[in-house]
Amino acid sequence: MAGMTEEKAKEMYHGGMDCGQVTFGYGLELMGMEPEYGYKAAACFGGGMFHGHTCGCVTGGLMAIGMKYGHYKMNDPEAKEEMMKKKAEFEEAFIAEHGTLICRELLGYNIPEDMETIMQKGLLDSLCPKLAVTACNILEELL
Repeated sequence: MAGMTEEKAKEMYHGGMDCGQVTFGYGLELMGMEPEYGYKAAACFGGGMFHGHTCGCVTGGLMAIGMKYGHYKMNDPEAKEEMMKKKAEFEEAFIAEHGTLICRELLGYNIPEDMETIMQKGLLDSLCPKLAVTACNILEELL
């Protein structure tokens, strides 16, 4: 599988997908799973849950980490510890590259209030694909 590129992320955004879908779907593909259910599960997480909260690229990445490392049995602290370690590694790497995990801080504008300005400035074409590539590259290292 070819890695995520800015062009591919931009194509997905133009096709109606959001950042959480891009990264979670990619993570599922890395694990040999079909991305369609991931696209559905991540549909509400784009644009920081469409309120400028945690970047959808981050939430999508964390969902992928959860699919691989998430604990699902009661009384399994070792599995939870491993998942928390991978979660922290992902977040630290993303912050090292972009300074924050928060969508509105990354964009410099609030969602949904400033969506018109975000679109006029082309941030979904210039910035968001870079964020998706970062998240997908980190997933390649962790999954």
